Amino acid sequence: MVLLLVGCTGPSTGVAPIDERPQPPSQSLRVHLVNGGDTLYSIAFRYERDFRELAQINGLSNDYLIHPGQPIYLTAEAARSAGIQSASNTTRSALPQREPVPQNRTPESQTPQTTSVAVSVDQAPPVSPQILPALEPVDANDWVWPQSGPIVRSFGSGDPASKGIQISADEGSPVLAAIEGLVVYAGAGLRGYGNLLIVKHDEEHLSAYAYNQELLAQEGDMVRAGQQIATVGTDAEGNNRLYFEIRRDGTPVDPIRYLPRR
Repeated sequence: MVLLLVGCTGPSTGVAPIDERPQPPSQSLRVHLVNGGDTLYSIAFRYERDFRELAQINGLSNDYLIHPGQPIYLTAEAARSAGIQSASNTTRSALPQREPVPQNRTPESQTPQTTSVAVSVDQAPPVSPQILPALEPVDANDWVWPQSGPIVRSFGSGDPASKGIQISADEGSPVLAAIEGLVVYAGAGLRGYGNLLIVKHDEEHLSAYAYNQELLAQEGDMVRAGQQIATVGTDAEGNNRLYFEIRRDGTPVDPIRYLPRR
């Protein structure tokens, strides 16, 4: 029986645990064992990697299909050591790049939060299929606010939850999609985010909506800008808040650079 590392999972609706305590550093982690509910996008989100890069490193086909119990190598070196043939020789630096939208990219973010437990490969849950959408590049003018409440914690404020912004809002109030896209993760498997939605907008941009009370959109749903996708829940301290991130090429960026003035 082989033991590897795997992220914890949880329910996708109802109350989900949120813990903002810093987690062990992830630099030493070289492999993630796919658990039930994982998608390639959620794994990339967990470790602040570009999902395209992870697909290449692990020799995945364009459908990004992964299976519970499958090791996903987080570095090219780890994949080579395991004898994995990359899908191509393309590196992240050679991936298609466009000018930042709408302003300059933000500095490198803090170390991603992770959690790991030992799980047996032969106890893996059923297969979790992946989706490869064809999406047009986002337009800088199309973004809308996911919630109308005031910002109570800004991007880069120096705490473990500063990779996005926190918006105060009444519990149960609507959470809106910030721009058109496809839901690529819906669940509670990432520690510190509670009920989480990740929406893919194009090959560079993802947005994430955390601390939700209820998820109204599911994996595979196409959502439009301003569509309700969840309801506001509470953070680890019991405050009614929405946690919102935008990531470009796997790196958190300040949402204020994308959202319209208000």
